[in-house]
Parts: sequence; C-alpha cells; structure tokens
Amino acid sequence: MIHVTDQAIATFKEILSSYEQKSYHVRLQLVPGCCSGPSVKLMLDDEVYGDDETIQIDGVSFVLDPTTLYWIKGAKIDFVDSPEGKGFLVELVAREDDHSHHQCGCGGGTCGCQG
Repeated sequence: MIHVTDQAIATFKEILSSYEQKSYHVRLQLVPGCCSGPSVKLMLDDEVYGDDETIQIDGVSFVLDPTTLYWIKGAKIDFVDSPEGKGFLVELVAREDDHSHHQCGCGGGTCGCQG
C-alpha cells in the first residue's frame, strides 16, 4: 500500500521517541493542489477518528482519513538529508482520475502559473 524507506522509518521513530506521550501517530493528510496535483501533509496526532484507517509499518503507526487513503496507495515516503536541505519526501503515484491539471485554467488560475 505505502512504501516507507528505512531512513524515513528511523527518522519517524526518532521523532516519536522524543515525546513522553507514546501514543502519537503520524497522520498523513491530502492537501489539494492546483496544476501540480495534490500533496501530502505529515503531522503528529494523538487522535484517531471514526473513519480513520491506522496502518502499522515497522513499528510506526500511520493514520489516514478515507480520502487520503485513496490517494496515497502506492506512494513512497522517504527522508532526504542532502546539502540542499533535509526532510520527508512523499512521492504520490500518478492516477488516471487526477484531473487537477484541468481545474486551474493556467494563465489566471489561483496557482499563479503562466502555462
């Protein structure tokens, strides 16, 4: 369903271990996009809501709402540490039903692109 690299798992575990409250989950939340399509926001959350799905991967608990779960299938989550910066990188799989690039109207859309 989701591929999480060893480096990302290790970093999530390091972050989670720094909190006294051990019941935190990593919440993945879809953020609608414009021309470039949706992106995924990562955050710590101690709540699991009724329609959330919880996924355990190598000892890290990920929580996703139904919409995010639909879009995240096949995604890869990595942690990158390079001279340009460091952070989590979520690579979504292109989907046939992603029509975000048709919603902008490029050249005057809210994204500001001129394409």
